[in-house]
Amino acid sequence: MHWRIGIRLNHTPLCDAASGGGLEGFRWIESRKGHFWADPFAIEYAGKKWAFFEDYEYATHRGRIECAEISGEGNLISPTACLESPNHHYSYPYVFQDGPALYMIPEAFDSGAIDLFRCIEFPKQIRRYFGMAARWPVVDDNHQRRPGRAVLMSITLLCGSPPL
Repeated sequence: MHWRIGIRLNHTPLCDAASGGGLEGFRWIESRKGHFWADPFAIEYAGKKWAFFEDYEYATHRGRIECAEISGEGNLISPTACLESPNHHYSYPYVFQDGPALYMIPEAFDSGAIDLFRCIEFPKQIRRYFGMAARWPVVDDNHQRRPGRAVLMSITLLCGSPPL
């Protein structure tokens, strides 16, 4: 399996009905040899466009999270690792901003936990801020703010998992 990241700038968003779901205008970005890049999360931070994404290395069967600035032409400028561990596979870097702080909830299925990371020094220094044990295997965690509370949503892998 080989994934790629597609970047499309200055077009109607795909979620807008006016786009008609057309895929024209995407620039497909190839990863380094022996890797694939997947699960991009784009944000605007400090007046620039950025992408956080999974960098999977075939040789180690591990993913890490990388970050790169998105150029005006849709290229990734100097991708650099911002979250990696020899013990865990990281993917799906759900990134969000709360006030001036930037947070990430990456998928780390093999860790048995859902961890919230906070950016200390953008984009290279990200530290675990809060974690909770997952009662059963979960993937693709998402965060949503509601008045007076925050909601965490995850996809549960039900095979062999206890009933809710």
